[in-house]
Amino acid sequence: MKEIVRDTEKNRLLISDRDEGSRLVQKTDFREKMLINNHIEGILELTVNVTDNRKSYEYDTTGLNTLESFITKRSLGALSLKEILKELCGTVINGDRFMLEDDDFVIGPEYIFLDKDNHPFMAYFPGYDRPFREQMGNLAEYLMNRIDYRDKEAVLLTYTVYMKCREEGFYIGDLYEYLKKENVTGGDVQKQPDMPLMDYPFEKIDEQPPKLLEADIYDIEPVKDTVVKGPAAKEMIPGNKKYIIYIAAALIPVILMAVLYKAGLLTAKNGRIDPAKMAAVAVLGIEVAVYMVKKIIPVSLKVKDKKITDNKDVNSNDDEATELLFDRNGADSKQEHYYLESDRYPDIEIDHFPFTIGKDKVNTDFCLNFPGVSRLHARLDRTNSGIYISDKNSTNGVYVNGKRAETGIPCPLSSGDTVELGVCSYTLKKNSNG
Repeated sequence: MKEIVRDTEKNRLLISDRDEGSRLVQKTDFREKMLINNHIEGILELTVNVTDNRKSYEYDTTGLNTLESFITKRSLGALSLKEILKELCGTVINGDRFMLEDDDFVIGPEYIFLDKDNHPFMAYFPGYDRPFREQMGNLAEYLMNRIDYRDKEAVLLTYTVYMKCREEGFYIGDLYEYLKKENVTGGDVQKQPDMPLMDYPFEKIDEQPPKLLEADIYDIEPVKDTVVKGPAAKEMIPGNKKYIIYIAAALIPVILMAVLYKAGLLTAKNGRIDPAKMAAVAVLGIEVAVYMVKKIIPVSLKVKDKKITDNKDVNSNDDEATELLFDRNGADSKQEHYYLESDRYPDIEIDHFPFTIGKDKVNTDFCLNFPGVSRLHARLDRTNSGIYISDKNSTNGVYVNGKRAETGIPCPLSSGDTVELGVCSYTLKKNSNG
């Protein structure tokens, strides 16, 4: 088991192998000599210590700051990201000259150190044996969740690195060449000192939605011929209905046998249970259960074709709860239909409202499984006043025309607006079926 400890008081990084400590003491790895006897650009200077018959590696971090600490103070721009990632790859490639293994470099935001000019340094630990491709992919994913999503160059650069690390035929030389050739200009952005890591000083959207929507619309799930009051409304998850139906179906054979047994219809003339009758009833019960599952689930849980047709709002005064009336039977055939279009990502057809988007395959209407997208990221609603999108407390936010939407507050959308969810950029389109 490898143990990595940062000693900030003495400006050093300590790495040891508890399981193999004794064995390592018995021999000196040739790579240790390479590291001790050569100054290799981008690799922390190494000292090998032996204590209680255990070997540990000590790396000098004087005057250096971790990448993790650096990011808490500012958002890395595209240019800094490119240079740091390029130099990391260059260091690993250069290690081949000294017979260093790619998978023995320790790559992580808390173990990558930057000097005052943002040049990165890594620890090399013989026998670490963590795939470089996997480590670099994890680093790219970490960076994607912490960059400023208004910096399009930084988003595209980091996402491209992430995707290259996931390719089957990954080769570090290809990644290095891409980073060398990529032309970016974005600089770093200083963060406000009291702000959490993911919160940036975004501007508020100029056009605020009507007070009616701000208070109520987001807590309402359409129910056929039913008036739903906002504060009391709760979202219905189709998966829960499925579980109830499955359980009920499973109980049918049991209940059927219990009723027939009590009526004395499952016993033979000698008073004992007749196995043939039991088997017949069990088969019958199972057939009824299967029929129930096949017939009821498609009817009760079908969501593909549902549309909002009648959307009326009543707002008598500020002190009373707002009421919205929905009809679930379907939208007017002449009503405009919306979809989100992208050149790089799958188009999203919004075929009913409310419409949820996120990584969760079960509890969203569209699964968008890309970096930066949360499990439940955004929700779209339509009223008689238009179409709206809201951030469902996602990690990286929902952006409309480059401005971050406030969490939980519906933001109005128009055809042609740009909508960004994580690394995915879309344009809202509409067509008419009339």
